[in-house]
Amino acid sequence: MFSVAFIVGLFPAVSETYIIGQIAGLLRRGIKVRIFSFHRGDASFAAKEFSEYDMKSMVTFLDFPVRWPSRAILACKSAMQLLKTNPISVLRSLNIIKYGADAWSLKLLCYTGQISTLDTDVVHCHYGKIADQFRVLRDILGLKQPWITTFYGSDVSHIPHQKGKYIYCELARACPKFLVMSEDMKRRVIALGFNPEKVFVHPVGIFPENYPFRERADHSDPIHLATVARLVEKKGVNDLLCALVEVKNRTAREFTCTIVGDGPLRESLHKLAREKNIEDIIKWTGFMRQEDMINVLSEADIYIQPSKTATSGDME
Repeated sequence: MFSVAFIVGLFPAVSETYIIGQIAGLLRRGIKVRIFSFHRGDASFAAKEFSEYDMKSMVTFLDFPVRWPSRAILACKSAMQLLKTNPISVLRSLNIIKYGADAWSLKLLCYTGQISTLDTDVVHCHYGKIADQFRVLRDILGLKQPWITTFYGSDVSHIPHQKGKYIYCELARACPKFLVMSEDMKRRVIALGFNPEKVFVHPVGIFPENYPFRERADHSDPIHLATVARLVEKKGVNDLLCALVEVKNRTAREFTCTIVGDGPLRESLHKLAREKNIEDIIKWTGFMRQEDMINVLSEADIYIQPSKTATSGDME
């Protein structure tokens, strides 16, 4: 049976339903999937496929304890395991000259022992930063499987803006293929030093049957608006709130706006809604399961997606 390993930063992540969708799609096609995640996510709002396919049983979490005693114990366990199967990787993971703080902090030794069981035919890394971490572990373990990296947005906008244009130099050389969401993202990735022949446009897909069509023929009040967004600057929810003020001031029509999502700007956005006196027309739902979010969209008359480039350079 053909097998694929997913390397992700957080699993399951409520804002990354496409990861669960990709895994479910592969499983339906008879492909075995293993998941390696650097952090544990909250399954409370995970899409139904997470439980339907028992994805929890497919995950290996790459732990790195904060406390030194626990970290040292995990590092010793990793070393004992690797000495039996891949002893040279122990020395490589402790190479302070090459890997610096990640080596002397025992991070690489902890991670290497846990990911050493990777035995799939192909490795798929999600997000550039995660791929760069895997690149180091792959080098230490001497893994030979073909691998690819998918960029999604912030990893080719915010991170290069913050860390510098050449943050992915090593990744650009090591990984044989990169997938991006659009032609615009491809141009931005190439501008970061990637070989154009290794970059391919492959947008995230959806299953249309999960989004039933409903003709909006009834235009009576109230008109229901909706948006789905993680509450961060690049999603433009603050601009949406300001636009709703203008609509409220300019029309006598009744309308409501449901905002599905949560994030670090929650409190400031709620405060803005109070200051603009539009709390009465807004419903904040917080995070929702994908199925519940689709129900909200099916009842809406208009969907709004006011994304923009954040001051940090982060963009879709």
